[in-house]
Amino acid sequence: MKSVLVKWFKVFLNVFKRKVPAGGPTSFESNMNIAGNILKNAIDSLEMGMEDFKSTDEKRLLSSTRNIVAGVLLFVKYVMVDREGVEAIKVRFSCEKVVATNSVRWVEDKTKDKKKTVDVFNMKKRCELLNINVQWDNLGKLIDKRNDIEHFYNLTSSVALRGLISNAYYVLWRIIRDNDLGNPEDVLGEKIMGELTELSGIYNNEKGIIQGQIDSFDWKVSDLGEILNDWCCVECGSNLIRMMDINADRDEVRFKCVSCRREYLIDDAIEFAVSNYYAADNHYSVKDGGDPVVIECGNCVRDTYHTEKMVCFNCLETMDSTCKLCGDVIPVSELDGSGYCGYCIHKMEKAQRE
Repeated sequence: MKSVLVKWFKVFLNVFKRKVPAGGPTSFESNMNIAGNILKNAIDSLEMGMEDFKSTDEKRLLSSTRNIVAGVLLFVKYVMVDREGVEAIKVRFSCEKVVATNSVRWVEDKTKDKKKTVDVFNMKKRCELLNINVQWDNLGKLIDKRNDIEHFYNLTSSVALRGLISNAYYVLWRIIRDNDLGNPEDVLGEKIMGELTELSGIYNNEKGIIQGQIDSFDWKVSDLGEILNDWCCVECGSNLIRMMDINADRDEVRFKCVSCRREYLIDDAIEFAVSNYYAADNHYSVKDGGDPVVIECGNCVRDTYHTEKMVCFNCLETMDSTCKLCGDVIPVSELDGSGYCGYCIHKMEKAQRE
């Protein structure tokens, strides 16, 4: 009871510290009530998410991901309203920086929906303008994980959600700490923070064991250990994937997902991991007119060949980058393991036909 009273008292104090809006006490009271309601909704969503997490019903496990992520996003909105008033989250208000006074000015566009609130992209822009510190990279991963679970994975157990919950705990903890909001237990309540802390500890312990196994193994090529520590099971989305035998030879290594028990041969594991790790790099490099970072290896025919390292993460082979016939550098788009550029291959094929 004491922590709940402290929490609401701090909501009142934080809003009171701000300059009372031009609308007078009514606007001030309204902002305070809205901030309190958003915080309550955030806590309710997190509590429902944790309750759903404890269920064995897959529908409730899916609901857990939505509620937990919704709770985190609502908490960010609470901080925004707590700091600047309800204008901070409304689409119809735009934010302008006033350099002379080092403050912000809200400009209202009455043609826009007065009830609609900002999306994640604009939440980020406004938080940066208002100097509200949020771990946006981690929050982005949290949202991506929710989307993956909703659309791509066959969720089989609560174990697959531990990473998501651990990330949610970290994002919330950093928001509270980095914005001097006080004690996390006072802000969000002892129950929810206790459960998040406990599950985060279980996850971090399990992940630490797995990382230790992978880091201690000789993968024969740099960065592969880091890549294998970062991938997720293609079946359930869990990133708790153990090596089954740490004493096996590299070619005999197998992996097993802690959550759904799916097993992976080393070739499949490396291809899944590498494709996931470099997906964004590949996309932006090609989009900007460059070459993909990872392509199909001409030797093992896996999408695991790194075009800058000039080595295959899977089979460890290197493809010739200089044409054996003309001596020119072979473009990345023409690397296939033959040792010839596309033009020379064309000439040789034409000569054979004649």
